[in-house]
Amino acid sequence: MKQFLSNLGAVTGNAAESSALDSGWRERFVNPLLYGTLGLGLFALIPGIITAKTTFIAVVFVAVYMAVGVIAFINFPYWVKMTGFILAIYILGISELFTQGILGDSIFFFLCAVIFAALMFSSRIGVIAAAINALTLTIFGTLMLFGVVTTANPAAAPAVFADWISSTAILTLFSAILIFSIQRLESETREA
Repeated sequence: MKQFLSNLGAVTGNAAESSALDSGWRERFVNPLLYGTLGLGLFALIPGIITAKTTFIAVVFVAVYMAVGVIAFINFPYWVKMTGFILAIYILGISELFTQGILGDSIFFFLCAVIFAALMFSSRIGVIAAAINALTLTIFGTLMLFGVVTTANPAAAPAVFADWISSTAILTLFSAILIFSIQRLESETREA
């Protein structure tokens, strides 16, 4: 238990220390990441627009793609580019929640947002992203279970309370494992 608490403290430790580790590789990586996302993302964008269940979702897909294009080609500071990229992933997760509910692909997007937040900023930012994801799922779960919000896809499998609890727990579990792993990797690299 003592080791777990020590590790938890290290995960939520100083974000500046993590970014000081070697922000150079992160800054060198961001533009190729964005360019690659635009290139490969085009293959997802076109069928995504064609199969979108509502015009709103199609507009979200195009807007997210264009936003990534803007941050890729305008000389913004590193933190603006990565924040925009992570926000784009998060928005795709929310649009997937609107379209398919919790039984769709939203968990994949939310987990990717946590991974990029922890890897490209710090473990602390990864923890914050994981908390935002859990809060998002709690809010959407409540709204969908009480019928305030329904999925855009009428054929989407209806989710019950246990589906929301299970998916949120799985997302939180894997987020914690990945954040801890990234933190350990940074720690080992720092010591080497």
